[in-house]
Amino acid sequence: MSILSLTQMQALAASVGFPDPALAAAVAMAESGGNTNAYGDAQYGGSLGLWQINLPSHPAYQSNPSALYDPTTNAKAAFATSSRGTNFQPWTTFRDGAYKRWYTPPAPPTSSFPLSHVALIGAGVASAALLGWLAYQEIKQPGYLLGRARA
Repeated sequence: MSILSLTQMQALAASVGFPDPALAAAVAMAESGGNTNAYGDAQYGGSLGLWQINLPSHPAYQSNPSALYDPTTNAKAAFATSSRGTNFQPWTTFRDGAYKRWYTPPAPPTSSFPLSHVALIGAGVASAALLGWLAYQEIKQPGYLLGRARA
């Protein structure tokens, strides 16, 4: 029996392609506590491994269920079950919120474009608009800019 840490589970989830490895690992921690040999749901035909892959729901593993005790095999099965990491509804621990104990959402991306640049761009646009308006006035009324507008 091997117990994986949350960090190890996140790395495993990332290695098989989960778009949010932290979420996938949190679900697995809620399901198995990181125990690669976890077995549960005997009354429902048995669920095995880190993500507790249910055998009746995954007939491809019924001929060799012990394969699900391999962390990578189990992670790949979870990836497939979750529609490539986009749907965790098949897991009770997701639906009831138990996974949240281990989940830290990724930080929102920060802008690499500082707000001071936005202000400078705004000033530049305003200046260009003013110059355009002044040029229009000068064309419309020659001498306007020098105060010698002809009536």
